[in-house]
Amino acid sequence: MLISTREVAQAQEHLVEAIADLDDDGMREATRCPGWTRGHVLSHIARNAEGMANLSRWALDGEVVAMYPPGRRDLDIDEGAERPAAAIIDDVVATNEVALAALGELEGAVATDPMVAERVVRLGSDPETGPNVPARRLPFVRLQEVVVHHHDLRVGMEPGDWLEAYVEAGLPAAWATMAGRLDDPPTVRRLGSSGISELEPAGGPVEVTGDPADLLVWLLGRSEPDQRARLVVSPEDADLPELPAY
Repeated sequence: MLISTREVAQAQEHLVEAIADLDDDGMREATRCPGWTRGHVLSHIARNAEGMANLSRWALDGEVVAMYPPGRRDLDIDEGAERPAAAIIDDVVATNEVALAALGELEGAVATDPMVAERVVRLGSDPETGPNVPARRLPFVRLQEVVVHHHDLRVGMEPGDWLEAYVEAGLPAAWATMAGRLDDPPTVRRLGSSGISELEPAGGPVEVTGDPADLLVWLLGRSEPDQRARLVVSPEDADLPELPAY
């Protein structure tokens, strides 16, 4: 399914609500991202928003522009993490609007111009070698950054709270990515209101069955022991497969 700016706006609003009361000490606390404090994660989310605006402009105009200024991504995150909490929060709020406006303009163009919808842009700091993504997928890319890093902050967001639209779009995307990195991928089966369905691509005889959110957080490498324990592995003597970093 395609993600719209409506879902991006919802996720960004939920993030801002969750961080509104963080103080300077709270910004220095550790997150699920190794080596990153909340200040690092939120500075990254803000710079990602600006990057989304850059890629939207590339998709709209056809003129190549780097998502991040070359050589600045990590420096900007490290420097941004040292700011007072109020400055970091203001940065997130302001750049959320930048991303939403740019993606909204792109969304309108994608709806009417197939050339824009399929135009390929590249993530990261190198517009020649970065991972490529079609313009129509950029709202999903932004949504995933916001939802997953909100979870990383440890401010109350759990996989069961993730937007249904994100889980529905994110689970098959995450499995397609992870399956390609495994020598012997399992068969992944999701539980839904209408029963159990297998994700593509199909895997081998080991089966992993679970709630979509529990499966997704596992594939993203961010699951806690209780979430992994809810996944059912068969046959009974099989272990939950070890996954490489997403």
